[in-house]
Amino acid sequence: ALRDISVRRKGRQWLISGRVTQQRPYYDLTADLELQSGGRSVIQRIHLADAQTDFTFLSDTPPDQLLLDPRVHVFRRLAGSEIPPAVNSIKGASSVLVILAGGLDEGSREAARTLVASLDLDRVRVVDENKVEPDELGRHDLLLVGMPSERSWLPDTNGHVTFGDNAFAIKKTSFKQPWDAFFGVGAHPTAKGRVAGIFLPLSAAYAEPVARKITHYGRYSYLAFSRGVNRAKGIWPVENSPVIHRWPAHK
Repeated sequence: ALRDISVRRKGRQWLISGRVTQQRPYYDLTADLELQSGGRSVIQRIHLADAQTDFTFLSDTPPDQLLLDPRVHVFRRLAGSEIPPAVNSIKGASSVLVILAGGLDEGSREAARTLVASLDLDRVRVVDENKVEPDELGRHDLLLVGMPSERSWLPDTNGHVTFGDNAFAIKKTSFKQPWDAFFGVGAHPTAKGRVAGIFLPLSAAYAEPVARKITHYGRYSYLAFSRGVNRAKGIWPVENSPVIHRWPAHK
């Protein structure tokens, strides 16, 4: 991990310093450090053998980004922040609270049962949204079916997906036809380390066939379907990593 990164002016240059840390057992290895600044990059190879290794860079322009092992040559265990929530996050959850939105038609309720079965969820409790106990939200991963009246329960998608009345949009692409459906998994709204998913069929007509297919897209964070056919899928970008340090944009 990169730690204690600092930058200061040194004459006409910028001095960037910091340290690379590792946890026991301490591996003896060489890794690349890449400093990106002013549209250029400089790579420095450093030798790691102990708990921490100090480094410095001199740059003619203000630094933009510092990356440890940018070409991913070193095997390492990923930090939690580097693993985007995905369909597999729900499938591997220890317990899931499935919340059925108010006014959900019977076809969508049946699709919810199909979805639970296809995801092979073991420890699961299915409840109508008006019967959810506030203190149980944080004790489980969540799976919302339909749009709940309590919008604060929605998964955190970092603004990549927006929801409206009988519509949703992924980036700049809108889906608002009755044959459209969305499934996505994001950070839990209140419990750190947990996830929340939402299955949002815009009508019951295609809810059932879509519910059967979601389990096959395990590594994806979000899915959009039209007439039962997948039209968009993707993985949330990694926003935070212990091996990347970004400076604010220069004015």
